[in-house]
Amino acid sequence: MKKRIDLIAQNETREHLWNVILKRKEFTISELKQDVRLERSTIGWYLRVLKLAGYIELIERPGRGKENRYRLIKPASEPPRLRVDGSPVTQGIGRQNMWRTMRIRKTFTLDDLVALSSTDKKVSPEEVETYMKFLEKAGYIKNLDGKSRPKAVYMLVKNTGPKPPMIQRIKRLWDPNLKEVVWPK
Repeated sequence: MKKRIDLIAQNETREHLWNVILKRKEFTISELKQDVRLERSTIGWYLRVLKLAGYIELIERPGRGKENRYRLIKPASEPPRLRVDGSPVTQGIGRQNMWRTMRIRKTFTLDDLVALSSTDKKVSPEEVETYMKFLEKAGYIKNLDGKSRPKAVYMLVKNTGPKPPMIQRIKRLWDPNLKEVVWPK
């Protein structure tokens, strides 16, 4: 079973592993293991998919008993979210697009978010409405004209950073920018 994000220590995340890779530039699994609290198998899996996706390359395959050495060849500001075959994960793209749209537009309607957030992947009105309900309960957005959805005009009143707040399976809102549960308190 996956650990809830609010219970994971900073040094046992994919983001931390990626930051260590960015800092080191060249590395082995053992060198990465010194800086992160992840299993060797987890680090190895991530390196395999990074290699398939073209983010790193194998630069040294030493003899028996020695470790492979890798080099970063395609740095990125955010840790790549990749599938086993090295292709990008698309889950969550809709909410990333909605959050980015809210941050840029400042005021918007449900229909605006559906239209402007459906760039990489179509976002349904139901998905937008669910996300807006959680953001409104947590005080991130405010209904400006008192109308009900979908015609209401909303304003982003709490912009905590570039990462979109996430709805957890247990119906809580987690803000990765603040690294805390923001609703319910």
